[in-house]
Amino acid sequence: MCILKHIWLLFSKAGSIWVAWVHEYLIKGRSFWTLSIPADASWGWRKILKLQYMVKGLIQHIPGDGTNIYIWHDYWHLSGPLIDAYGMASNKISSIVQIQMHLFDMFPKEGEKDMVIWRPSNFGNFKVGQTWNWLKRKKTRKVWHRLIWFSQAIPKHSFISWLAILNRLSTKAQQRKWTPSIVDTCVLCNNEPETIEHLFFKCSYTQKIWKTLSAMAGIPLTNSWQGLLHWMGKKVSRKSLQNTLVKLAWNAAMYHTWRERNKRIHQKHFKADDEIVYEVQFDVRCKILGFARPKSSPLPMDIAKQWGLEDVVKE
Repeated sequence: MCILKHIWLLFSKAGSIWVAWVHEYLIKGRSFWTLSIPADASWGWRKILKLQYMVKGLIQHIPGDGTNIYIWHDYWHLSGPLIDAYGMASNKISSIVQIQMHLFDMFPKEGEKDMVIWRPSNFGNFKVGQTWNWLKRKKTRKVWHRLIWFSQAIPKHSFISWLAILNRLSTKAQQRKWTPSIVDTCVLCNNEPETIEHLFFKCSYTQKIWKTLSAMAGIPLTNSWQGLLHWMGKKVSRKSLQNTLVKLAWNAAMYHTWRERNKRIHQKHFKADDEIVYEVQFDVRCKILGFARPKSSPLPMDIAKQWGLEDVVKE
């Protein structure tokens, strides 16, 4: 938020020594939107330039005499910055006509100063609260966010699940894009290419793990990655000990599957699927015993017995 405020000051020309110095020695009469990040840029200036893409649509100019507005890069036209709306190479008559129609309404206005407004604010000036609300509206929560981020989560488990959902884990299929000579066969089943979807759902090794956990915690068996995420995100959205157990078990299974894959590659260490299930069960049990207290029927007894959690079920 502080960086956004500094960018606003550069355009509103608030009169500070810092603003004058930046315009004199860094911007040097150029458009802010055309500046690239110099190799010797300071940490603060680098951060400011990295946010150009975010702020470009937030600062709008109202032309007066037009002396401080860059025609192609500043947001003064109804269509937005002309470079984005039409492109520098635009030579179509229809584009030129649209630009000219707006120009005739606005120029010239001799003696009037150009104005700049901060669009997320109701009154045109930078306001932290209104800017924060605008930023929050721009981001929509994923349906699976409660499956990954919840107060009782085990951070290292959630981190691996998060990377898997975003397809950011370095699977062999991903590595082969960079190094074509890599053999991309799954090390858990040695049958198919190791993609995210295969590794965690279609692999015969992981299917045995999910089958056991399905019986223990009610995690659905499916080959559809998106379908499972949608079901889990909706199913476990309500707060209950049983839902927390399901989320912990799912994330733990993701983590230990990925860990087993890495150990087979780097340490030549192999575990059977029932050993992975035991590790998942151990992690979930230890976590729940650390925060759960006996309540009125917090967990069905049949599920509690399978996870060694009889102590948290009130007799």
